[in-house]
Amino acid sequence: EKMKNNNEERSNIPYTPWHPTFQYVSQVLLPNDIFDIEAENEIGKLPLKIDFIVIKKLKNVKARLPLFFDFLNDYKYAILEYKSPKDYFTFFDYIKLEGYSKLYCIKEQINNLSKVVRVGIFSRITEKTFKELNINGYGTKTISKGFYYIDGKIENSYLVNLDEVEKK
Repeated sequence: EKMKNNNEERSNIPYTPWHPTFQYVSQVLLPNDIFDIEAENEIGKLPLKIDFIVIKKLKNVKARLPLFFDFLNDYKYAILEYKSPKDYFTFFDYIKLEGYSKLYCIKEQINNLSKVVRVGIFSRITEKTFKELNINGYGTKTISKGFYYIDGKIENSYLVNLDEVEKK
């Protein structure tokens, strides 16, 4: 009801094209040989969809899960990125997982991000990926062989290297 009233109030306010206005002011103020100003960027050709698996926990009970998946009991939402065995998991795959999971939280109006876990699952990764994570403030902590926790953010993230985890 409150949201509806706010939308009705906003509909009475005249539209101001803020982005083009701010772009123009920026172009006037900033030297164009030093700064390039882009007003809009298309990040995809299709409607924005996340190509990830989303697991929602429907009941607040502890499920009996295989040891490897037990951490899912601690979260209401799990957002998983699975890379094919031929593909490497890169720093940018992690950033995409982080960004898309936040967009999902916005869409679903999830305001308690500690109830969301991100999981990157892959068979191939390089040391460069771990170095880039660390350079950008994402610490990695080994939980067990092939199972890593990404440290340093509000949200929880794990990386799982299927070729390294013990087969159970």
